[in-house]
Amino acid sequence: MVGLALEGIPNCQVLNIETMENGPSYTVETLRWVTNEASRLQVTREFFLILGEDVACEFPIWHQADEIIRLATLLIGRRSHELFPSAHKETTPAITQAILEGMTQTRIMEVSSTEIRQRLAQGLCCRPWLPSKVIDYISNYRLYSASL
Repeated sequence: MVGLALEGIPNCQVLNIETMENGPSYTVETLRWVTNEASRLQVTREFFLILGEDVACEFPIWHQADEIIRLATLLIGRRSHELFPSAHKETTPAITQAILEGMTQTRIMEVSSTEIRQRLAQGLCCRPWLPSKVIDYISNYRLYSASL
């Protein structure tokens, strides 16, 4: 579905390498892989890790967060105007700085992914929030259907 949502957006690509792994996958390993691939192909690329504001609060305790910010620039979609709380004692100055620099004000969408899934299960319209191709895919495969 991510591939369908990103269709036609230049320089965006969906990789399935994390689904090929046995056991847990870590963002840092995926970033190492794409960085190594770019180097092997002798291309210069800048990588970005896109996070929601809610996830960014937990980022300091992610596996090898310091290495992640070395490999990719954080882009964090903000829903509020509140300052980022440094709630974790594991937060380093470098991680806090990367999070603050990555904060990107986004349009406030008064809907959550949970609400979208609930609406889909109830057969309600979600076209304002999802690309048509994604909605068609969900419909064709009866995903999130209450009858499953």
